[in-house]
Amino acid sequence: MKLNLMAFGLIFALIFSPLNVWALSVNDVAGNLICNCGCGKLLNICEMKTAGDMKKLIQKQINAGWSEKKILKYFVRMYGEGILAAPTKRGFDLTAWITPFLFIAIGGLVIYLIIIKWVNSRRDDNKENEFEKKGDEEMKIEYEKKLDKELKEFDQ
Repeated sequence: MKLNLMAFGLIFALIFSPLNVWALSVNDVAGNLICNCGCGKLLNICEMKTAGDMKKLIQKQINAGWSEKKILKYFVRMYGEGILAAPTKRGFDLTAWITPFLFIAIGGLVIYLIIIKWVNSRRDDNKENEFEKKGDEEMKIEYEKKLDKELKEFDQ
């Protein structure tokens, strides 16, 4: 029991300690940036000289104690928001996050309505067929009555 409490305490201390237990790496930051050499690749994948220079700058900033957020803000100030691999989740950029899900939802609704329309049209067709069958049976009965009447008149 004491061992479990000690393990829990150690895990709790690691998670909430002010020390930077999980060290920030260049690839962590570079994965959020697009290389500005024109290749369009993520910075952590690009092998051009420009990417190397940017990675060195990121390493200097990490060594100076900068956080990932601060480094990303620095690059946005230097190169604009186009340097970010993903748009920010605020302002007009929020539409880039919402629009795909909105179109998926609208597409799903349209498909649902089309399916409902098809199902209802099939039901209507089946009802019409039932009415036609009932109509045929009523006509048959009417003709049989007429035939019986005429046969009775003929026999007389």
